[in-house]
Amino acid sequence: MAVQGVSIWMPPLAVAAGVLCGLQGAAASQQFATDYAISFAGLPVAKSSFTTTVEGDRLTLNGNLASAGLVSVFASTKASSTIVARVTDKGLQTQSYQLNIRYGDAQRETTVRFKGGDVAGVTITPKRKPNPNAVPVEEAHLKRVIDPFLASVIRAESPAEVCNRTIRVFDGVTRSDLVLRPDGAEPFKTKGFDGEGVRCAVRYVPISGHRAGSRSIRFMAEGERAKITFAAFPGSSYYAPVKASVETRNGRITVRATRFQTVPD
Repeated sequence: MAVQGVSIWMPPLAVAAGVLCGLQGAAASQQFATDYAISFAGLPVAKSSFTTTVEGDRLTLNGNLASAGLVSVFASTKASSTIVARVTDKGLQTQSYQLNIRYGDAQRETTVRFKGGDVAGVTITPKRKPNPNAVPVEEAHLKRVIDPFLASVIRAESPAEVCNRTIRVFDGVTRSDLVLRPDGAEPFKTKGFDGEGVRCAVRYVPISGHRAGSRSIRFMAEGERAKITFAAFPGSSYYAPVKASVETRNGRITVRATRFQTVPD
């Protein structure tokens, strides 16, 4: 169940800071690096690192995540991701999203293609068996959505605007909304960043693709199970998470940025 909680909340938190930095790119190529540490019930369970490359209005993000601590001994997990997006005057628009996960001897690759903000196609290898208990994903659910990795990048003119929004997310299987509301300010310091963040309380709303009647999904949807602290990159109107706390049925997941900086030439 802990792994399910990470799958719902971790991807956006693990890469959004790198994407945020990437939005500063001009015509010349620039690179940015971000690292995160993830723990469950106070114990380290995973680490992630991401590199974002920006060339003009094209953004490419490559990331890796690996289990850590005792988790890696009993259930080794590795994941790699590649996201291609356009930087527009309205923010980021996903063009393609690919995620490859290896859990022990099992492996699955998910690719989602987007066009104009809508889902244009999904490929999952190996194919998933249809779940008769899954809530059907309707065509209307796949309009004006973003992939889970870029979902937490927020464009706002002031800190007061960060948390008043609903984010529509599709990961290739499930559709959900993340409903944010203001929850105060919080200082944060890590390698490459030292300043004040904006904390949001987050409510997870399952829309479709999930198993109907799932106790884990029901638990996550009951109230505001997550608190996310966003930080603005200097001189930018874009915010990304630097810290998060998520309650699951089996314990608390915490995510913390350990690096948030430009890669030297």
